[in-house]
Amino acid sequence: MVMRSLNKKLLAAGYRKGWDRAKVRRKQLRIRQTLLTHRSVLRQILELHFYERLFAIWHLLHMPLFVMMVITGFVHVYAVHAY
Repeated sequence: MVMRSLNKKLLAAGYRKGWDRAKVRRKQLRIRQTLLTHRSVLRQILELHFYERLFAIWHLLHMPLFVMMVITGFVHVYAVHAY
């Protein structure tokens, strides 16, 4: 839909400026490639954001488990040496 609108505007601008079909086509391809690259970068940013949030959630779970494991280790070492 965006590409179709841009193509119409580019054709109109090309007609006004006296461009030949090859020049209009090159510009259309360049615009299409730019839009595809932009969409790809946006997708990568969204995926990174998802994994960043997932890591934050994992960190919330991981820290209490780590503290419990350290305390359990100290209790274990004390119990082994006390008895």
